[in-house]
Amino acid sequence: MLHLLEHTPATPSVVPASRLQVMLNTYQQDWLTGVVQIAWAADTRALLLFVDGKIAGAYLLTEGTRTAISPSDLPAHMPVETLTVRAITLPREGVQAVKSLLEWYPPAEITTVEMSALEGQLNAWSTQAAPGVVHLAWPDAEGFVPLPGNAPPEQALFVAERRVEYGPAGLAAIYSHLKGPCTLTYYMAPADIAAARGEVSLLQKAFDSLVNAVIQRYTEIVGSHIARTLILDLNARAHASGWNIRLSTTGVADAQEFGNPDAAAQVYRSLLNDLIEDMGILIGKRLAGALVLEASIQLGSAVQKTIQTHALIPAKTIRHDLYGRSV
Repeated sequence: MLHLLEHTPATPSVVPASRLQVMLNTYQQDWLTGVVQIAWAADTRALLLFVDGKIAGAYLLTEGTRTAISPSDLPAHMPVETLTVRAITLPREGVQAVKSLLEWYPPAEITTVEMSALEGQLNAWSTQAAPGVVHLAWPDAEGFVPLPGNAPPEQALFVAERRVEYGPAGLAAIYSHLKGPCTLTYYMAPADIAAARGEVSLLQKAFDSLVNAVIQRYTEIVGSHIARTLILDLNARAHASGWNIRLSTTGVADAQEFGNPDAAAQVYRSLLNDLIEDMGILIGKRLAGALVLEASIQLGSAVQKTIQTHALIPAKTIRHDLYGRSV
């Protein structure tokens, strides 16, 4: 059976099955980001993934199988009166690593290595073009290492009885955990998912380049104080929409997970529209639109192609330039 997050510092609660929905409602109200484990037999359990209080995935785990299910169907899979529930708080990126593992089941490879060979094995899998994730298991800890594809890992989730680390610190904790050997389970994204993730990555870079150029130009016109006020307003709207995207005067911090390029383009298009509208309050919509157009023209040809392919710039912006001419 697939055993995950066995070493996280979360106390299990034994509850009547009739109280499960009440507990799930509480997790939603508390904006839980993490994983809820629900066990009712030695070889059967469910995992619910939460991001900001919203269920991001539900999975049924049995001996040798992993099945994605609808959260509404969960009661039908629990023919018992008593459940053991664990709520495990994780960073958003940690939840995504667990989700990738569950979505890309079964694993491509399983091996056991001494700690001296761990980094070399991870780097070997990193040469694959497709994204992947590696689950690491020790008797007293475990880790999740996302592999971006064609690049070595830069961050990881490390969990132990009294410790949860993510990011570069998580990767460092894995390499310094000397209680080997370690069992590695490597999961690789299917070809269609790998292609979609590659296109989403291009969109993220294009959006970052475009917004950074626009904000720099806007700052030159109105000053840094007004520009920061605009950025705070846009970030508040992004947060209210559940998007893990933060703008700044130096770039975009984008940790949002998109299921496909169209979903990413829709969010970026909406944010660019809000950016133009907000800039237009002070400098006029025509000049605001012109700033975006001029910034896009000055970017590299590959970035321009991505912007055009996915129509990131709102249609009403590209109808006319600063002087009312069609462009």
